[in-house]
Amino acid sequence: MAKKKKRLEVVTVTLRVNDYREFTFADFLMDPEISERDIKLSDRYVRLKYLEDCGDYIVGLVQTTKMQSTPPKNNVTTGVLSPLGLTNVEGLAYPNVFLFEKHRGILLYEISKEGTYLNQFEDVIYRLSNDTWYKPFDINFKTVYNVDSLEKLLSMGEKKTLEIEVANPDYLIRKSENEGKAVGEVLKPGKDLGADNFKIIASVGARTSHVLNGGFINSVLSGFQKLIPQSDGAVKHIKLKGYTTENKDSLTEVDLVIDTMKLYIKVNERKNMADLQPTERKQEIQSAYRSAIPDFDLYFNKLEHAKLE
Repeated sequence: MAKKKKRLEVVTVTLRVNDYREFTFADFLMDPEISERDIKLSDRYVRLKYLEDCGDYIVGLVQTTKMQSTPPKNNVTTGVLSPLGLTNVEGLAYPNVFLFEKHRGILLYEISKEGTYLNQFEDVIYRLSNDTWYKPFDINFKTVYNVDSLEKLLSMGEKKTLEIEVANPDYLIRKSENEGKAVGEVLKPGKDLGADNFKIIASVGARTSHVLNGGFINSVLSGFQKLIPQSDGAVKHIKLKGYTTENKDSLTEVDLVIDTMKLYIKVNERKNMADLQPTERKQEIQSAYRSAIPDFDLYFNKLEHAKLE
């Protein structure tokens, strides 16, 4: 029995309530009216399962049941093909384990190409709130970078080069409508050209006194930080080069897409699974979270310190 390595996306969750109602994302997740409800998304059903409140955090699974046609099974000894035998109300089930830390709004979310992607999870949340007292509200996911990259970003005073590479700029502009105007302004030429792939490079001389417009770049980076988790991989690279206060002799580079905080779990792979291994998955993600707490502490301390300066 082999263990397979699974990556966890790491984001922060911001919930903005649009009227007098007061609730948190933790309240939403643990509400019995929300959990154990199936949401139909295209050819699949999605629901939250095995939710557990562990005090400082909540852990659970997103169960995705795909209802599309399935290939036959093959007996390699006899060469006989036969159906899997699923009925009309049965489908193949896939998991995404997640952990949500209440205090800082940190969300760890298992990446699985067969399950529900993080940007689809956002849609599931809105759909689960239909016909409940929770509506209306807005939810945003923001990418969490690794600590070294965050430190470079915060200390990069002189910004010399910004390189942006995306697919489907029209789609990204529509997805970024709630994240300010900067992203749309940068990607608009790609949309106007009808491009499937779009890349821009803005730069000034590395050894000149000229610098890129820091205020506008910060708006662009902030917008992309929220857009990346819901872009379904359409944002390929957001590279920023400049001089930090610690190193004014050579350029420092950060890539907002590549330099994210990376955490992993390992799960036993069985050929004929009878469940989604909820206990094993939850134990693995809890272990990954506990191991990352020192990095989370550093990360948020640096953010807080930057706000006070």
